[in-house]
Amino acid sequence: MFPSFLRLFQWSLLPGCQTLVNTVNCVGIMGKGLALEFKNRFPGMYKDYVRRCKKGQVRLGEPYLFPQLEPPNILNFPTKGHWRSVSLLEDHNGVSENIEMFCSDMSPAFISGITEQFPGSSLTFDKFHVMKMVNESVDQVRREEQHHNAELKNTRYMWLKNPNNLALAERERLGSLKDMNLATSKAYNFKLSLKDFWTFNDKNLAEDFLKKWYYWATHSQIEPIIDAAKTIRSHWRGIINYAETKISNGVLEGINSMVQSAKSSARGFRTTKNLILIIYLRLGKLQFNLPT
Repeated sequence: MFPSFLRLFQWSLLPGCQTLVNTVNCVGIMGKGLALEFKNRFPGMYKDYVRRCKKGQVRLGEPYLFPQLEPPNILNFPTKGHWRSVSLLEDHNGVSENIEMFCSDMSPAFISGITEQFPGSSLTFDKFHVMKMVNESVDQVRREEQHHNAELKNTRYMWLKNPNNLALAERERLGSLKDMNLATSKAYNFKLSLKDFWTFNDKNLAEDFLKKWYYWATHSQIEPIIDAAKTIRSHWRGIINYAETKISNGVLEGINSMVQSAKSSARGFRTTKNLILIIYLRLGKLQFNLPT
């Protein structure tokens, strides 16, 4: 989600904005990312920023305005002391101890950041990303097996869909394929079995279930499923936590999906403002109360 929005912010550096916000450090360095873009586009602002830093006038959490004869004006917002430093929640009057739970995918960068900066919080791995990983394993088995079984060609989405979402013809074809004792069918059954894990509300029962699933998966002799099981084992505690926290990134992923759909259907937008308006219109549940 974030990379696309960073690109969006870069596109906002266009004429027409009254004020642009630039996050900076307190040592006079604008070396990469958006800060570098500001430095290159507004050299006068950068010289003023360096001068202020040398005099100790740029202080953490204290934004200042750099006015220009013509818009845009630049609001420099110091968010970290040194460019090498991590922006801490406490720097912005937050209290990290008040954050009890996180939900993320299994990215090492996210895990490292959360565990280092918020050691007292619990981490739950997003169930949709876990199931996506298992789905990819099922599809890998199908791709490998279809080389010597033509019946599996053009069946990808039948194995990936929720069984309740299959059309009648798809159900019938899937049923006939499952009778063929295929490795893909076995991998598919592991996926369906894992879906039951997310229904547990008791952490101990959930762990007992996952232990059994892990045992059978690692003894399946299906390499992609074994790899998926090992990945789950290496993220064990964060997956088990779901039974207790019941949190996921589903809402955020859904919102991002609709935003990307809006961008795609419009073939892009000329300005950031236009995109923001469309996001409000599509996702804001606005009540216009227009006369009928």
